[in-house]
Amino acid sequence: MQNKKTLKIGSSDFKDIIEGNHYFVDKTMFIYEFFNRNSSVALISRPRRFGKTLNLSMLEYFFDIRKKRYNNLFSYLKISKNKNFCETHQNKHPVINITLKNVDENNWENCLESLKSLISKLYKNHDYLLKSDKIESYEKEIIMKIIRRSASFIDLKNSLLDLSFYLRKYFSKKVIILVDEYDAPIINAFRNSNFDFEKKYYNNVIKNLQKGLLTGVMRVGKESLFSKWNNLKVFPITSKHFSEYFGFTEKETKDLLSYFNLESNFKNVKKWYDGYIFGDTDKIYNPWSIVNYISDNEEDFKAYWVNTSAD
Repeated sequence: MQNKKTLKIGSSDFKDIIEGNHYFVDKTMFIYEFFNRNSSVALISRPRRFGKTLNLSMLEYFFDIRKKRYNNLFSYLKISKNKNFCETHQNKHPVINITLKNVDENNWENCLESLKSLISKLYKNHDYLLKSDKIESYEKEIIMKIIRRSASFIDLKNSLLDLSFYLRKYFSKKVIILVDEYDAPIINAFRNSNFDFEKKYYNNVIKNLQKGLLTGVMRVGKESLFSKWNNLKVFPITSKHFSEYFGFTEKETKDLLSYFNLESNFKNVKKWYDGYIFGDTDKIYNPWSIVNYISDNEEDFKAYWVNTSAD
């Protein structure tokens, strides 16, 4: 008899959830729909705690050419049925995955230091580039400066562009770039009049891009921030595209409750935790509230979402 799955509260790592035999609401067809949209870059805004970070983690494990050893994570999920797509794209692309949710300091100097630390860790994750003959000596010097957090302001501003360029040279393929909470430093930049830096930081990336996905809570006008991203498409909560991939649909919620023998409580769950309409998908349930309610296994209902922060 197969062991009953458990709920993993607070984890946004796709591998941890699948390998840990935790209950996973299968959103893997998002991978196919994201990649096959006509736009090179998708900007998706959703409320916090609606699975944005987990979806980006899922995309990374599927596409990343350096994560081939994890391809079995998708073996029993919906995307595996599309064998042609999997054979063509699974673990076939260089990927940059970066979350900016902690780059939200009270002043520009602190924000910049947070960004330096974040980019340093990102580059360190790709330090294999330092051993490659495809990367020039002066480029390796820039990589080392960024890792050591001694890079110039110009190098920092160009860091995503440069890394995407290095990866394109190394793998001879364009890059998939995933940016979680893209709007966190932008909010700070608005407060501190450094919006021009943020604009240049994002605009510098497009040259080496295969596909891109930005997720966040708010929508920033693409005509200002993303002026050079000619093929960017914004998908706000009113868009019908991707509407079922963030939050739980009513069927997914019923299936989840049934799995944990709580289907008799559905009416009260519906009363407390639905109420979202994304595009043309009715009854999107707050996933953070649902999983916490099931995990607590109490009769009393709570407003779990109120005191949360990012994701």
